[in-house]
Amino acid sequence: MRLTSLIALLALMVFPVFAAMAQTPAAKADQASIARWIRDLADGDFEAREKASNSLWKAGNAAEKALQEAAKSDDLEVKKRAQEILQKFAMGQLPDTPLVVRELHGYEFQKYFECF
Repeated sequence: MRLTSLIALLALMVFPVFAAMAQTPAAKADQASIARWIRDLADGDFEAREKASNSLWKAGNAAEKALQEAAKSDDLEVKKRAQEILQKFAMGQLPDTPLVVRELHGYEFQKYFECF
């Protein structure tokens, strides 16, 4: 418990510094690319679906509206992938969030769920 609290406190103190140092801004994506990636979430090829998911996540806020619509899809694969990306956004795992902070979030959530 003390370790978890210490890590959370450290994250709160260090996050602004890492956020300012982030050198990989979210990819600039036009709506045509976003629409294509949304369609590719239903592609028969696994690699194409993975690439589309990654591209949509990297597009960040620019893809959020399209992802919200895709999350309502009747296609379960499209729905699941869109919801996963939106969940990352909700948890603060954005493309311009430094890797060390994203990993810390994962550690914190893992420890939280181990309590149950």
